Amino acid sequence: MARLLAVQQGVRRGLQLQRTLLDLQQRQVLQLLLLRTVSVPAVRAPGAADAAALGAQEAQGGTAMQYLVIGVRCLVGVVFLVSSISKVAGRNAFPGFVTSLRGLWPLRMGPARLVAGCVIGAETAIWVLLAVPGPAATTTGCTLAAGLLTVFAVGIATAMRRDVRTPCRCFGTSTSLLGPWHIVRNALLAAAAAGAAAVSGTGPGGPVRPDGVVVAVAGGLLAGGLITVADDLLSLFRPLDTPNDKNETETHHDADSDRGRGSGRAALRA
Repeated sequence: MARLLAVQQGVRRGLQLQRTLLDLQQRQVLQLLLLRTVSVPAVRAPGAADAAALGAQEAQGGTAMQYLVIGVRCLVGVVFLVSSISKVAGRNAFPGFVTSLRGLWPLRMGPARLVAGCVIGAETAIWVLLAVPGPAATTTGCTLAAGLLTVFAVGIATAMRRDVRTPCRCFGTSTSLLGPWHIVRNALLAAAAAGAAAVSGTGPGGPVRPDGVVVAVAGGLLAGGLITVADDLLSLFRPLDTPNDKNETETHHDADSDRGRGSGRAALRA
């Protein structure tokens, strides 16, 4: 009997030991699973909430196109502000502009003065519209600027094809002759104005940051100011006329004068 009791007690102790080992293994497995769940972040697909959050972030800081439109407004506005004022500032400013128009196209004095007045009025309307905040004024001003600049570029190209080279009166009393640079300048400004009009026509957009507005305005004003004095800056890099060039120019001028006198005498004899 004693041996049977000892065997039963040994079996019970063995079963208790197995249960204890099983409990320890289960606890270790659970701990490992918990550690993996905490250390590895859950990966989920972006949904509507993520898109809304991204849109809110962009709306708080504005978009790059909004700042670009602000810069183009300042650039084109400065160009037309200086252009319109320089054509009427001074006693000889407006008559000089009328004379330059008559040199470009064969116009009489009356129609030339009317065209000059319309050009100055359109330029004034452009910079006034661009100074007014709002997408409607920006779209209208940029569209008008793109159209007027395109007309300028086509008019200069047509005059150059007819071998007409008159001084550029775009920004006051400039002595630089019209050339390919003026066509390229007007074409680039027209493209920038047209792009700004297209972007502004899509909607008002979200709020913009003050520091971004300051950078866009400063960049536009600086670029516009450089364009208004570009002719003067380019003239600094043009080669000066040497005495030989001046003598050749005077010789050609004298030869042309002699030819004109000879043809006039022949006409009188006939």
